[in-house]
Amino acid sequence: MERMQQVVGRARAAFSSGRCRPLEFRLQQLKNLERMVREKEKEILAALQSDLHKCGHNAYSHEVMGVLGELALAMENLPSWAAPQPVKKNLLTMRDEAYIYPEPLGVVLVIGAWNYPFMLVVQPMIGAIAAGNAVVVKPSEVSEHTSQLLADLLPQYLDEELYPVVTGGVPETTELLTQRFDHILYTGNATVGKIVMAAAAKHLTPVTLELGGKSPCYIDKDCDLAVACRAAFSSGRCRPLEFRLQQLKNLERMVREKEKEILAALQSDLHKSGHNAYSHEIMGVLGELALVMEKLPSWAAPQPVKKNLLTMRDEAYIYPEPLGVVLVIGAWNYPFVLVMQPLIGAIAAGNAVVVKPSEVSEHTSQLIADILPQYLDRELYPVVTGGVPETTELLKQRFDHILYTGNTAVGKIVMAAAAKHLTPVTLELGGKSPCYIDKDCDLAVACRRITWGKYMNCGQTCIAPDYILCEPSIQSQVVENIKATLQEFYGEDVKKSPDYERIVNKRHFRRIVSLLEGQKIAHGGETDEASCFIAPTILTDVSAESKVMEEEIFGPVLPIVSVKGVDEAIEFINSREKPLALYVFSHDKKLIKRVISETSSGGMTANDVLMHSTVLDLPFGGNSGMGAYHGKHSFETFSHHRACLIKDLKMEGMNKLRYPPGSQKKLDWAKFLILKRFDKVRLGLIFLALLGVVAAVMIKHLELGTSKGELW
Repeated sequence: MERMQQVVGRARAAFSSGRCRPLEFRLQQLKNLERMVREKEKEILAALQSDLHKCGHNAYSHEVMGVLGELALAMENLPSWAAPQPVKKNLLTMRDEAYIYPEPLGVVLVIGAWNYPFMLVVQPMIGAIAAGNAVVVKPSEVSEHTSQLLADLLPQYLDEELYPVVTGGVPETTELLTQRFDHILYTGNATVGKIVMAAAAKHLTPVTLELGGKSPCYIDKDCDLAVACRAAFSSGRCRPLEFRLQQLKNLERMVREKEKEILAALQSDLHKSGHNAYSHEIMGVLGELALVMEKLPSWAAPQPVKKNLLTMRDEAYIYPEPLGVVLVIGAWNYPFVLVMQPLIGAIAAGNAVVVKPSEVSEHTSQLIADILPQYLDRELYPVVTGGVPETTELLKQRFDHILYTGNTAVGKIVMAAAAKHLTPVTLELGGKSPCYIDKDCDLAVACRRITWGKYMNCGQTCIAPDYILCEPSIQSQVVENIKATLQEFYGEDVKKSPDYERIVNKRHFRRIVSLLEGQKIAHGGETDEASCFIAPTILTDVSAESKVMEEEIFGPVLPIVSVKGVDEAIEFINSREKPLALYVFSHDKKLIKRVISETSSGGMTANDVLMHSTVLDLPFGGNSGMGAYHGKHSFETFSHHRACLIKDLKMEGMNKLRYPPGSQKKLDWAKFLILKRFDKVRLGLIFLALLGVVAAVMIKHLELGTSKGELW
């Protein structure tokens, strides 16, 4: 007991000295903490390896990265956070200064958890230091190596009296809780949380309890997440255009400020190199944000429509209004962009959005859950992590729209759940996207572009060319050109190339490998289950009835199916499910137009692949699922297009045409007035003509009056 009294007493005396209050001191302590993390990175990773068997990149992305991000954010924004916040004044105080002044609480106790033993101690500590407090740190004894490392390192970099570390187990924590603190933050389980709160109650000490759960926001026991989100939407705060634009600006700031963390998460999930991750995901998000922020004022404005003679004096327009509470379920293959792009559209349209990233890409999913609440309104845009159980529970709730990206089997489950509430859905479901190569084309260029699109992201792209259709006479040339391009792109040993990704997990790895059974492999075929590596593979002389042609491959395997020409290619495409994308390579523009006119697909690109998805004014989506998004199409998907007609209470005589009793004369007039459509230009011309007639009559009348010596 005496030891704990001394530790806390020294911390309180140090706080009372006032030395931790100046902004310069706080910033220096945060810089020292950042230096500690960077200089002692190896020791931190080693401790996490010893405690939780975390490999280096997992330990860094799960813990160190979050701490560095928190430090960078705090150091950048602390001057503004700590500054007095002016408030509005009334007439009695108009000559006075009125503001909110953030001041430190005093001595804070931070009790960490064992599951993320470094981050869950240091992150709250950063906030407490930034606010000017003294902090007593108690790491979890369960993660003993990290606990001891913190006890060893922190005094080397921080003020030892202001920021002491207490190690030990239940007895030490129990003793600590007998002391008086000004705030306690505890991370752990509910049972211990009750003990902490009971101890704090004795001193009326406020507490922050982080007790786990499956949702990143607190929901009352009599409520669910969808209901809470709906309450936030019903408050109306997400409707104003200014609010939407501010949230989009915040999202843009998040992407730019957290770029390194996003790239690291994508590297961990899909082995994406930095420039690939940026070009495949971040660039698309920033482009979408730039477009939406520029165009949103015009998109959200009422859209006038043509009127008939009965409504020529009225206002008639389409008013885009938000749908309500939207659910966005992302995919794992592009885990950042396929969550963010629909989120952008839903926010722009004024909706509340429940975000469910894919649990398969766990690092990106957790990162999104961590950083979105830091930048967006957490009540309006909550993030739900977890797997099938959490998604199943979500789908029981009533939403106003659901957008799901993934496979067909789950798409059916989503739609069946939505049907119970008559909820509209947008389903982006992929499919087998064919690629026809005409013999009249530049094969070298065609194969280079196909190779790029097919093997990007290790073939895990929903609109990647799934298979090639070509005449037997050019099959060998196609193979040789693709092989040459693969060497150009990835070098002699593709496994060592930083530009070549990996299959997301072993389940998908085994599924793809099974598709190779009984096939003629013209190139590639090498696999390594331990690293989920599958080499770029080409299959030739593939039967249309083979297993590899039954389902979407979603991997780096490219079958070539022989056809006699464009007629058979069109017939082959039309005999199968409508694809999400279709590609054709040919110098013959008429042939390209024919393929477009005689087939159906979500989107298509001629003489290239994937590129239609980069044109944000084009809708992305299609026949393999339903609905579309990107750019303005996202705004429209998440908007209700409300028909508005505003009349006045004058000229009631015109309405006699629609009131009983009816007559043929009334009907004939109604046909003319209602069915005859005029646009503004034509109405203006008619009005000018009428004015001209009236003016001519008046002039004539004046002339007659003057000649008679009269003036009316």
